[in-house]
Amino acid sequence: MLRSSLVCALLALSVAGCAASFDSGSKLKSLRVLAVKKDKPYARPGETVHLQMLLDDPRALLPDAGHGSSEKISVGWLGGCEDPNADSFEGCLTQFQNAGNLVLLPHALDTLDFSVTLSDDIISRQPAPANPTQPKSGSAFVFFALCATQVQFGGANSAFSCQSPSGEPLGPDDFVLGYTEVFAYEKFRNQNPKVTGFEVDGQPIDVDCVGDACVALEQEDFGIGFPAGPSMPSGPEGGLPSDAGALRDGGSLHEASVGLDASTAPQLMRPTCANGDPRCFQACTVDDDSKCPKHTVNLVVDKSSAEVDGVAEAIEGRNVGEQMWINYYTDAGKLDHDVKLLNDATTGWNDNHSADLHSPQALGTFHVWAAAHDNRGGVEWARITLATTSPY
Repeated sequence: MLRSSLVCALLALSVAGCAASFDSGSKLKSLRVLAVKKDKPYARPGETVHLQMLLDDPRALLPDAGHGSSEKISVGWLGGCEDPNADSFEGCLTQFQNAGNLVLLPHALDTLDFSVTLSDDIISRQPAPANPTQPKSGSAFVFFALCATQVQFGGANSAFSCQSPSGEPLGPDDFVLGYTEVFAYEKFRNQNPKVTGFEVDGQPIDVDCVGDACVALEQEDFGIGFPAGPSMPSGPEGGLPSDAGALRDGGSLHEASVGLDASTAPQLMRPTCANGDPRCFQACTVDDDSKCPKHTVNLVVDKSSAEVDGVAEAIEGRNVGEQMWINYYTDAGKLDHDVKLLNDATTGWNDNHSADLHSPQALGTFHVWAAAHDNRGGVEWARITLATTSPY
């Protein structure tokens, strides 16, 4: 059955991925899906919806890291599940089983992009809601898998499989399964949040990427869609070369310059740590992360991103805003309050949506990600590169 392969998805709140430990979900240590974005979170019947994935694996560029591969990450997509029973991903199991050959369903391998076209009758074939004020709707589920070696489409008991080079099944550090849902309405739309920048300790800084540019960057970082090749040169402790040295605490030293030309990523640069660059701060000198110096990281989101929730408004007969929040992630140091409210459906916009980042306990560069979400399937993201220097 497909059910066993989707246990991780059942446990997730939005997009799924099983964690390997009880560490904070904001600390990136292994293969993770951070978000999946749809260009039309609310789509019309018959429309094509384009999806993109945000992922990370801080180990991926480290040679001899002891996991599936240090050379590439593979991605698989599977669509074609519309209006399942109870509007649940579990209802898709029967649809997939009845389809017989899963390869005949919409699918893709080794790409961070995927598209699904909704049926013309995705809404009209649905029964009328029991509540007459609730707008009629449809939905489509898209499943995905990430593998630290090569994801295979189909397997003995699942839609995807992931094995080590020696043929052993890989565990949750190296094999992630999940799903995302596309909603269909006749007249409602939902736009993704508008991310305009990033701040550290209240100062605007250059970003590595925002939105679609991050997908191109990931493809280069992780070799997705490209033949596996030699690992990038390593630094003295396994990270990429860095003037300041390498991180010891699990952080991946992905350099910002990954072969993209200026037209693709004009702002990719390492912090210079000169002239009071806010992206640089002193490394922590104590062993307890919670006692390390704190700095604020803040994703800048346009307030116009907070839209009216038309569906809730129709049901409740009053003005209802979107519920919005930000998830912050880091591959070094420690984040406090890593999920921050951005907009409340009743009280409105929250200006105080930054997170506290404790300095890492080692020298080097590291990444911070942030993804702004709304409760109607919208999302947008950005990534920054920070650096720690020697204490004075």
